[in-house]
Amino acid sequence: MPRLILACIGLCLCAATWTHAEVRTLTDQFGRTITADVLELDGDTLKIRRDDGVVFDLPIGNLSVEDQKSIRQWAAKQPKKVEAEFQPNPEYLPVGLSRVKLSSSTMYQYEGYKHAHEMWGYSIQITNKHLRPIQGLRVEYNLHANTFADLGTQRPVVGTKKLDDLRSRDTTNFKTEGTEVCKRKSIYTGNSGGEMKGIW
Repeated sequence: MPRLILACIGLCLCAATWTHAEVRTLTDQFGRTITADVLELDGDTLKIRRDDGVVFDLPIGNLSVEDQKSIRQWAAKQPKKVEAEFQPNPEYLPVGLSRVKLSSSTMYQYEGYKHAHEMWGYSIQITNKHLRPIQGLRVEYNLHANTFADLGTQRPVVGTKKLDDLRSRDTTNFKTEGTEVCKRKSIYTGNSGGEMKGIW
């Protein structure tokens, strides 16, 4: 259904672009004439539609000097064509996630026991599978972790990452900010402590 809606929007935009089409008899530099709908002028290329419905491009330089001047005056009075804003499809922006330990600091340690505070985050990989580049991509994320095993309230970390333009078929990688997790290791009680719970 969404693809059908996008297709319909595209058709409507094309129709709107040619709303101001004008029937003209054009003369080339050799005196030959053609009667057609003048649709739009893009730079030095004139788009016209013949009586049989065929649309084609015509270099404006092929026309008589009078027609060139008249066409440019007509084009200057036409509303500016507004292109539809590109909306990336999430299906073509696959995201890969993997947990990473960003740093570790030993708080205290003695024989058979170690207490450390570690910073954990995520490595995020994004691939642009669209056929066009994506500009102004911004990633917003929330990290959730239990700092201590006996602390029921998770400690959220909210972050934002602005990315450079992502070209078609390119992949970019970055690491999130970190959230602190307490880790304890004992030869008597084993490993215990907090845990990175996940990312949104």
